[in-house]
Amino acid sequence: MAFLFKGDALVILGHRLKFDASAVALGVLLITTTVLNFTAFAGEGLSIDEVWTGMIAGQSSVVGLIRQCEIDVNAPLSYVIAWLWAPLGGLSDAALRLPSTLFACVTPFVALAPSRLIPRGARMIWAALLACWLPEFHYAQLARCYALVVLLATGNTVAFAQLMKRPSLRAAVLWSLLSALLILDHYFSVVLVGCQGVAYLALRHGRALRTWPAALLFIPVIVEIALKFSLLSHFAKPGVSWITRITWADLAEVVAFLAGTPFLAGAIGVGLSVGWFLHRRGASAFYRPSAGDGADGPMIAALVASLGVVITVALAFVFPILSPRYLTIEAPGVLLGVALLTARFTPAWPFLPLWLMASAVSVVLSLSWYAAFIRQPAATAFGFERAAKALMADNPRRLIFFRDNPSAQGEDLDQLSQVGGFFFKRAGRPIPVDAVPWVRGDDANAVLLSKADAPGIDILWQFDRDVGGTLALAHPPDISRRDPRWTCRDFGAGNIRFLACHQGGPLGA
Repeated sequence: MAFLFKGDALVILGHRLKFDASAVALGVLLITTTVLNFTAFAGEGLSIDEVWTGMIAGQSSVVGLIRQCEIDVNAPLSYVIAWLWAPLGGLSDAALRLPSTLFACVTPFVALAPSRLIPRGARMIWAALLACWLPEFHYAQLARCYALVVLLATGNTVAFAQLMKRPSLRAAVLWSLLSALLILDHYFSVVLVGCQGVAYLALRHGRALRTWPAALLFIPVIVEIALKFSLLSHFAKPGVSWITRITWADLAEVVAFLAGTPFLAGAIGVGLSVGWFLHRRGASAFYRPSAGDGADGPMIAALVASLGVVITVALAFVFPILSPRYLTIEAPGVLLGVALLTARFTPAWPFLPLWLMASAVSVVLSLSWYAAFIRQPAATAFGFERAAKALMADNPRRLIFFRDNPSAQGEDLDQLSQVGGFFFKRAGRPIPVDAVPWVRGDDANAVLLSKADAPGIDILWQFDRDVGGTLALAHPPDISRRDPRWTCRDFGAGNIRFLACHQGGPLGA
């Protein structure tokens, strides 16, 4: 064993033990965020939007799946994945959410992958920002499309940057495939993909035209949107959409969402401003790669994502179409821009990466504290699982289900019936469910009482007091006063309410 103590051996051992502190720190961060993806918001009951996913995932045939996807205003890809997964994982809350959790965990590793495309420092910062992006922790425990949106948008950003760097049919096929999947997961992705396509044609000219066969991959997207165009147009009409037009006061919320939190938005703004100032003091101009060397591919991808945000927000000033979470599509590209600028300014201010990472990690530490010591998992205020369980305890023979929202105008009543009966069916106690159509000006109290005109029929009335046009605003729930035989209990919270009513006695917890 004496040879271990010789000078040359110590040098060799030292080299073997040498490690990259930044890589170790990122590894620890990714392990921590992976654990948080599984735990931070776990245990909440399904929201009403997630019930749609569960209902579609529970379809017994391909025909049923296709029909539900085509009458639903949302894009179909996440529904298809849920349907494929359900025979293996089941329809429990945790099972429905597991694909989203896995998508969220994988996303930062996609950002780390393009080693020949994006500088190492920028890739590590990008991966860290994506891993610490607060909305993603919510998406990881949400049986909806958004965790998959982040994953596909990150892959799309990498593929587009590669396409801009070195146009080829292979690169165009990869970008087209990921773009088509992204649109099929969320229709708002058309804005980002459209901006990318225009930028590709404008900046790469003839080389772009030679890759035209890749555009054939968009045919299914075109067909899908054409089939749903009237449905999407109807949903975006004022008086139907629950979304309102944005105002200038909403722009701060947009910026905060893209960064993850208002605190992180401020930290990024301060850090990049200081870095830019010091950079300008030490250099006469930014480095500008020549248009032909392809080195600007990642920055073009980031700029196009930012342009997508500008266009989407501008449209939202005119049309009631934008919820902040729809900007999830552009968030990976915007965060790539932050990472690239950080890498650019780091020579002038070496502490800039540490500043941003410390800010991002503080968000993770706060979330960890909240998840470990503050949060009490409970049935979500945005879901009706508790109401359904209370109704089940009273053994109803039939259920009257009413979704009181202007966006329910024209919704398929069979789909609404299946949504209303989801928890009954999942519990092995299916009952007939009659969905009540939404008609402007109706008194829902009178309508629901007229429908529940026999013993053994219960009522479930869902409404949002924050949405203009909701019938419950003009005629507040008053069923038990109008007919004393009824007992009603509100299982909602805040503006979201779920009123369960049963004839003959108090509802269970």
